[in-house]
Amino acid sequence: MLAEGIEPGVWFTDSHLLALCPPSASFVIGEVEGASDYEGVVANIPHLDEGMPRAIVTTYDGLLVKKPNGETDKAESQARCKPLVDAGFFVQYEAYFYTEPDNTDANHCGWPSHMVAPVIGVGFNGKSLEQQKALQVDGYGVYLAEYLTP
Repeated sequence: MLAEGIEPGVWFTDSHLLALCPPSASFVIGEVEGASDYEGVVANIPHLDEGMPRAIVTTYDGLLVKKPNGETDKAESQARCKPLVDAGFFVQYEAYFYTEPDNTDANHCGWPSHMVAPVIGVGFNGKSLEQQKALQVDGYGVYLAEYLTP
């Protein structure tokens, strides 16, 4: 795989397990879809290989802080995400949940645009993968399925 330019890494849906990433992995990804996932990533920062590229995949639940009126509190969201940004985590947002995905939520969380990439998925709001790519910034991930059943 490496000879073909494909680098194997580990994606943990339970971010509390990030420290279990084998040193032979090329990267590690933690999922953040709630407060517990966020806490798992933060708790594992001191235990990760310093040189290993890292990212989170997120719906922004667990990252964005909301005001009582439902608006995003940008300052509080940036403060909450600062440990992840400072630790070098890239953010990959699950763009298939958005009508018109952009980097607004990532910016509200304090990620610089060069550390943000969307993850596009099959059936995203009825759009094909080609149509989705036209909506995106350079660089993206493709997510094909969450659950497979016979």
